[in-house]
Amino acid sequence: MTDPKGAELGRFYGAYRIADQQRFYEARRSEYERADGQLATVTTLLLLLAAAAGVLGAAEVWMGRAWWGVIAAACSALAATATSWGTLIGFEENARLYKAADLALDPLRGPLEDRPDDRKSLLKVVVRAEEILQSETSQWGQHLQRSATMIVPPEAHAPAPQEADADG
Repeated sequence: MTDPKGAELGRFYGAYRIADQQRFYEARRSEYERADGQLATVTTLLLLLAAAAGVLGAAEVWMGRAWWGVIAAACSALAATATSWGTLIGFEENARLYKAADLALDPLRGPLEDRPDDRKSLLKVVVRAEEILQSETSQWGQHLQRSATMIVPPEAHAPAPQEADADG
């Protein structure tokens, strides 16, 4: 069944729901990939500084060996902290989720462009697009839950001990 109003709805949905959502996904994916690259650069530089401090300490150049050891330990600790923070935020995983959601929406643009006046086709596209968006939201919930589990110590998850009965 073809409908001129359906063509208008199809173009509207394609432009303001699918294409707009894909632009959002692309921007966020790019942002997380950039942050992941920056984190890798900072971590590498800190580890290189730690290594250089170790070498300079062994050669006892400029400062005493103990000071170079402190600098090497501080740089290593900062690198470990940065890596842990990046894992907690999940730069790489977030970028992967955005890319997967963006790619899942791609095939839906075809039917809207090929047969924009077919209401049945439009309905299928809308249902599938909303399923994809709902799935993406569920994945975010799981991702946040995993991140929160990393923060909370295991003993916080343990059930509270049962109190002894008043009779003994």
